[in-house]
This record gives sequence, C-alpha cells and structure tokens, in this order.
Amino acid sequence: MPVETNEPQLTDPDAVKAASVADEIARANKVRTSVNLAITVGAGLAALLAFQSLSTSRTASRLETACASILNVVNPHGSTFEKHGSSLSAGDQVVRMLYSVNLPDGPAKRVIILCAFDNRTMSGGLPPLAAVSLNGHQLGPARLSFLNRFWLRSDEASAGLPAGAATPPAQIGIKATTNSG
Repeated sequence: MPVETNEPQLTDPDAVKAASVADEIARANKVRTSVNLAITVGAGLAALLAFQSLSTSRTASRLETACASILNVVNPHGSTFEKHGSSLSAGDQVVRMLYSVNLPDGPAKRVIILCAFDNRTMSGGLPPLAAVSLNGHQLGPARLSFLNRFWLRSDEASAGLPAGAATPPAQIGIKATTNSG
C-alpha cells in the first residue's frame, strides 16, 4: 500500500524537472552557506593566530630589551656591547642573552645574562623581574627591587642597547655578586 504524503504528486514532466532544479538550488544554497561559514571561521582563526604571534613577538622583544638594559647598570659608563645571541624559555618568561662587553679602559669580556620575569601579574606592562643572573652570579633581592622599581620604568631601560654602540650613561652602578642584597 502506498504511503500517503501531503505533497501533491507531480505527473507533468516539466513540473518534475522544475521541482528537481529547485531542490538542487536549495542544496547549492546550503552548501554555499556552509562554505561561507567555514571561510569566515577560518579567517577569524587565522587573524587570531596572527595577532597572538605578533603579540608574543612584541612581548619577547620587550623582555629582551629590558634584560639587555640591565647591562647598562652593571657595567661602567662608556662600555659598549655586542649581542651574540638570545633565546626565550620557560613559557617565554626567561631570557638568556650572550654579549661581548667592551669596557672603556680596553679589555673585553663575555657576559651571559639570564632574566626571569614573573608572568603571574595581570598588568599589561612589563612583568617584574623575579631573578637576574650575570655569568652565574645571581643579583640579590635589594638589587632586583631597585631594577623593578626604578630602572625598568626609566626611559634609558626602554631604549635598551644599540648593538656595538656606546650605551647611555648608567644611572647607578650595581655590581653582580652571589646571593647578596
């Protein structure tokens, strides 16, 4: 026994063809809508990833600049610096940099500076330093406090170090010593 439907039975070949074309158009519109949605979502994700990548590189650059600027504080006025490399680790919160420091009186030395930043702060600015080490000698808590409170907020620190050029004058000399404050 045939199943009853509310749709009228089409017997005219032209009407059947017209209904078939209408069904194909409806399916094509659904596919087009799905494709447009997929393209929109894909473009949104690509934009988000690009923004995140740009934001991460800007943050990395700010952290490297802040870390390098500490060399201005711990070396004599008139010293020049040549960067040999840098890397980020620990979720982009630890900066490791290798520099040659040419002192004003002639001798040169290699310096490995490690800066660990506290990423738990919610402010949009530069996160505070949690630790600084120069050639394996860690700066004490008083020196970290000075760097966080005064130096990193200064214009000189924001300028960083030009490669191979003389640095701006150091504000206060801080010598690196093992676990002292």
